[in-house]
Amino acid sequence: MIFNIAPEDGRIQARGALTWNQGPWNAAGFVNFSGPKSIASTDVGIYHANSFTSVDVLLGYTIKDAGLLSNTVITVQVNNVFDRAPPLSSWPAAMSPLVETRAQAATVPRRFFEW
Repeated sequence: MIFNIAPEDGRIQARGALTWNQGPWNAAGFVNFSGPKSIASTDVGIYHANSFTSVDVLLGYTIKDAGLLSNTVITVQVNNVFDRAPPLSSWPAAMSPLVETRAQAATVPRRFFEW
């Protein structure tokens, strides 16, 4: 488990993992948490982003004894499995550099596939 308190705003952030390995196969699941955050600005006031939790998963396979490809790991990963939208800030980011977009406020993008 990784636990962090963001120094700029005191927001709690955590990431827990559960992993499994069997022969050439491996799998993992991750739970990500980002605590609530207040964003202050003198021109538009204070906006609040609620806490946010997301889940990531991955499945991997290690190629054994295959010449040039020996010990190559093939991994498929899906971030934000349930495609949860991070908290929405009330002001467009383009209008003020002090107000963040959804993904910046929660530190988690929408569903993302990786291989």
